[in-house]
Amino acid sequence: MSKSTSNVRSSIISTMVSARHFSFVILDSGPNSIPNCLLTLNARRNAGTLIDSKKTHQDIVLYLINSHFESHATCKSAVSNSKTRNIKSYGKILCDLLFGLDDLIDQNAKIACCPIGVSSKSPILNKAFATCKKEDILVIAPSGNKGNGTVLSPGIHPDVLCVGAVDQYRQVANFSGRIHNENGKCIKPEIAALGVDVEIPLDNGEIRKVNGTSFSCAIVAGVAAALFEANPEATANDVKMALIESCTPAEGSRYGTIDPEKAMENIRTKVPYHRQPEPIELPDHPKPFIDYRLKSQCNRARKGNRDVEGLVVGTSTDELIKRLESEAGEYLIEYHPFKNFDMAHVKAKPEFYDRLFEQPDLEVCSAVDINYFDM
Repeated sequence: MSKSTSNVRSSIISTMVSARHFSFVILDSGPNSIPNCLLTLNARRNAGTLIDSKKTHQDIVLYLINSHFESHATCKSAVSNSKTRNIKSYGKILCDLLFGLDDLIDQNAKIACCPIGVSSKSPILNKAFATCKKEDILVIAPSGNKGNGTVLSPGIHPDVLCVGAVDQYRQVANFSGRIHNENGKCIKPEIAALGVDVEIPLDNGEIRKVNGTSFSCAIVAGVAAALFEANPEATANDVKMALIESCTPAEGSRYGTIDPEKAMENIRTKVPYHRQPEPIELPDHPKPFIDYRLKSQCNRARKGNRDVEGLVVGTSTDELIKRLESEAGEYLIEYHPFKNFDMAHVKAKPEFYDRLFEQPDLEVCSAVDINYFDM
């Protein structure tokens, strides 16, 4: 079977941060990739020329990351070694996100900023984020804009640093997603940053104000990049703990609102951290987890003799797929194992999935996309 190539498009700029190479990856949704996504910070001194009135969610996220990196970086001539990976708004969003995460591990990335949110709670992402943590990558994502009682994926995952939104008075935004435990304590998001009336300078001299946890997430990502730049020996956990310990307690987040200056002091004086944030326990999924959407797609495909794409995790995914290939190979069209995760992207006839669903070593079988209304 041929090796998979992701549908995610990319723009890459190789630069240096204080003599230490690291990648900064932004995984975002949108119809188009952005060429030359992150210019050198020196070229962006005049921030007012960066954004025009037609710029997209991606452009604003990139602006906020850069501006907050530059505001707090100790080396003002530094630039971030950066890459954007465009996650298509329609199509294989889960597949695109996983291939983007898989690839960034090979890029020596230290930060993955994921300013997206979906309601789908598929456990297919759990293994990917656990691997990112093992590989010392700090994944940052928003809590979402659906208000109290809901935190969206990927921010909901225990290994992701989730960011909520507050206003200029450090009051939680009504739209900021947040969930509490049975004792009423907020457990997600962990931290918060400005996400109400965030000012974006336009090229016509006007100021555009935007709201959303995506922009809070971007601000935190920019500060995190500055922390890595200030202490090149810091780990992802060091940066996470420096941010957490900088927080002023605030309603709507577990630890409170970040203080970038205090976080910078922490990264210089308290590293290495020998502790981690208290683990978060979220409801587990049944095993095997078989996505109802994938089952529905198989039923529809059976009537039209069509192929179905899915994402598969097994106790040993490669052994599982190869065993089924020997038993029902005529129904397997394509099989693309991920490089760094024990999972695979499969394209097959419904008859293949019928057999797959019955295997005792199957852990997760998910659709490659989400419903539009889950966005």
